[in-house]
Amino acid sequence: MADNNTMDFSQFDKALDAEQFFKDLDEAKKNAGEDYPEIPAGQYTVKIERMEIRPTKNGEPMFSVMCRIVDGKFKKGCVFFNRKIYGNKESDKWNDAKAVQTVITWLDKLETETVPEFKSYSQFNECVLDIFDECEEYGLELKIAYDPEEFNPIKILEVYEA
Repeated sequence: MADNNTMDFSQFDKALDAEQFFKDLDEAKKNAGEDYPEIPAGQYTVKIERMEIRPTKNGEPMFSVMCRIVDGKFKKGCVFFNRKIYGNKESDKWNDAKAVQTVITWLDKLETETVPEFKSYSQFNECVLDIFDECEEYGLELKIAYDPEEFNPIKILEVYEA
């Protein structure tokens, strides 16, 4: 039997966000054994499977979207759009407000009843979750142009109810 006394796991156990970890583990189990090919640039029909404000590795807010392709050669594949909305280096060309505005512009293209607006980070989080709820409630599908090399990798071309 291997000697496990060489490493103290208690620090990792304390740092474990058990609720999130087991959610992620359940998702991984659902997709176990599937081959995940790299999704090339192109047009796809997708459903938003996850949309949220979540922390970056540094704990700063980031807008995050995961869309699942619903048909074609890459059916079940996923495309992603992440945008850090706090802690950006300030310059004339880029800052937190400009980052947030790019997200608002993207959300606005979903044409939901909830109007995307920013008043505070906590309010914006609720706004994003409300918009995601509407997308799920109405079964929205998106026709997108996807290019993983672009600054805005997911461009919404059309929105319709499935």
